[in-house]
Amino acid sequence: MFEIIPAVDIRKGKCVQLVQGKVETEKSFGDPLEVAKTWEVKGANRLHIVDLDGAINGKQTNLDLILDIIDQVDIPVEVGGGIRKRNTASLILNSGADRIIIGTEAFKSKNKFLKPLIKDLERGEVFVSIDAYDREVMVRGWKNGSGVDFLDAAIEFENIGVDGLLLTDISSEGKLEGIDLTKIIEVVESVEIPVIASGGISSINDVIQIRDIGTAGVIIGTALYESKLELSDLLSLAN
Repeated sequence: MFEIIPAVDIRKGKCVQLVQGKVETEKSFGDPLEVAKTWEVKGANRLHIVDLDGAINGKQTNLDLILDIIDQVDIPVEVGGGIRKRNTASLILNSGADRIIIGTEAFKSKNKFLKPLIKDLERGEVFVSIDAYDREVMVRGWKNGSGVDFLDAAIEFENIGVDGLLLTDISSEGKLEGIDLTKIIEVVESVEIPVIASGGISSINDVIQIRDIGTAGVIIGTALYESKLELSDLLSLAN
């Protein structure tokens, strides 16, 4: 089933939304736990939780809050942002998350971190985040270029054995100006593992287009928080 996944991005203990990952654009939407519960009540079937401090600084500072959310909601939760150690990944999964999303460390340490993680965990638990600006993958909270083409990365990670990919178009993220389908199509047509899309969703038509090209789901943040879209309307598309 195609998944509609509300984003719960956490920075300094608050639920926030950023434009293109820039902290100076931050808008706060309150207590992440209460926000997560609200999305659950409204019918969400999954939540996408990101520790933005962890993504930017490389050290998770919102982990206790994230674990509290996992404990208090009854829907599947995927977690990303700053997961760069095996014990952190294990803690999150053992606490009830059903999926972790690895970004920077997947590019930095494929052999010492990513491959052993995939080998030791159950199928379906490890996704890699491919955050693309133009064609280059950005890492460390979108602050640094990796020198890697997003499509090359997608194909390589499928060959390594990751369970799925999260593809984010940074140039569109948070701007409510619509999506760039070209990147998503390139990846979906080149790999067989699930691809979740993110970045720039601003209308129901955006979601329909993403669904109809064969993605496994879409993560939506700003459009929901700014009430440009209603979750109830989007959930009907998933069915």
